[in-house]
Amino acid sequence: MKYCYRGGNLVLSDKFDEVILEKIKYEDFKTVEDIAANCEPFANKKIIFSIPNINECINNKFLSLILDFCKTNKNTEIRFGEINITQEEIDTILKIMEEYPDVPFFFQHYISNWDTLIYFIDCGVKEVYITQELGFDLVHVAEVCHQQEVQIRIFPNVAQAQWNKINDLRKFWIRPEDLDLYQDYIDVVEFFGDIDKQTIYLDIYKKDKQWAGNLQEIIIGLNTEINSYYLLPKFGEYRIKCNKNCWKTNKCHICDRIIELSKNLEENNIRLIEKEEEKKNG
Repeated sequence: MKYCYRGGNLVLSDKFDEVILEKIKYEDFKTVEDIAANCEPFANKKIIFSIPNINECINNKFLSLILDFCKTNKNTEIRFGEINITQEEIDTILKIMEEYPDVPFFFQHYISNWDTLIYFIDCGVKEVYITQELGFDLVHVAEVCHQQEVQIRIFPNVAQAQWNKINDLRKFWIRPEDLDLYQDYIDVVEFFGDIDKQTIYLDIYKKDKQWAGNLQEIIIGLNTEINSYYLLPKFGEYRIKCNKNCWKTNKCHICDRIIELSKNLEENNIRLIEKEEEKKNG
């Protein structure tokens, strides 16, 4: 599992495995050598060029320079479009990429259903952003994607759902304690929100691997207070393979019961831990 930094701050990106160069002034690139000089500080990382406005880059010939650079620099990739990419933009991109079959690319569009996922894979992308509904079906999503050598990117620190007002437990998010459980299904982790807070999130999720408090403080979009300290250790294991059966069959209510139990534990200041952790702590 790799961690990706968004932005162009060399110091902040140092702890990350990849960097997405966002808000770059592509008009400053006159030659491929200019691009190489700009990327030199990140030479030990995978470099992803963010191209939000495809038409602007085509009109100003920035894209051809970037594509030529990526063609000869293997540890590079291009991310096209914005969150709501249009079919017309996709068609334009695919036409261009026919001339650069060896340059890996993907779309910034966040995928929440199987139709979009399969279509993007058929388009030849090398990575996909998985969100919302599909986050509860990552076992099957990973099986399909990895068979096609497509990597999965996720945002663990934002509660994802089609509608903000639904129950927080029905939104896709991952607490720091549970991220390692997704090792076989997630390839790249990005952190949503303020660019300046990415290193803070990295320390919480990668180094500390825990959050002993209100998850609202680190997970954007939660409407209710959930104290991670009192959640059952098995909470993440239940969510990773649940496929949101609470909606589909109305038979699974484990999340509701876990939250109810955690509130009772908190009221009585009792915390349940796994046996291995108990032995480790003596």
